[in-house]
Amino acid sequence: MTPSPDLPVSMRALLAGARRGQPKLLQLLRRLVLAESPTDNKPAVDACVALAAAHARELGGRVKLHRQRQVGDLLEARFGPRTKKNSAKPILVLGHLDTVWPIGTLKTMPLREADGRLWGPGTLDMKAGVAMAFTAIGLLAEIGLLNREVVVLLNSDEEEGSLASRPVTERLAAQSQAVYVLEPAQGLAYKTARKGTGTWGASWSG
Repeated sequence: MTPSPDLPVSMRALLAGARRGQPKLLQLLRRLVLAESPTDNKPAVDACVALAAAHARELGGRVKLHRQRQVGDLLEARFGPRTKKNSAKPILVLGHLDTVWPIGTLKTMPLREADGRLWGPGTLDMKAGVAMAFTAIGLLAEIGLLNREVVVLLNSDEEEGSLASRPVTERLAAQSQAVYVLEPAQGLAYKTARKGTGTWGASWSG
């Protein structure tokens, strides 16, 4: 398919850039996976968040940590030009760095690579998505297409319902033109909708 002449860069050029960035993507993903981060272990999640924050700064991101008492801190990183009054609203990219895997899982489920794939606790859900988001932002900045502010929000309590991070998420979402969640869907397709969830309790009397 011939790229549209209206596009400032062809898909072929984007694909070439993505391939160039793949080694760094995998390097970041390995570091994130090796930083075990179960939701109920705040120091461990904070350490993983710190890795992501350092990478965001390397990409030129403006980093803000939303400190939490019970769960890991939330990472907000802004890229591209700052949103000015009457300009296009930012794009919000959502992710999380907490996992369901307890500390020590790497001993029985070690990080490994084979046949172009990578395994390890938290790889698919969803540290690969986080690494891909940063890689895409870096690529857009490199070729001069990061012309709107992009906000990356990584929470630390998604596996337990996002109770602490919900107010921050709702506030940033209301300020954004669009919100994308880079958590994989069935078949690794792009996710365009989420099912609802509910929480309830029950009491018993004898």
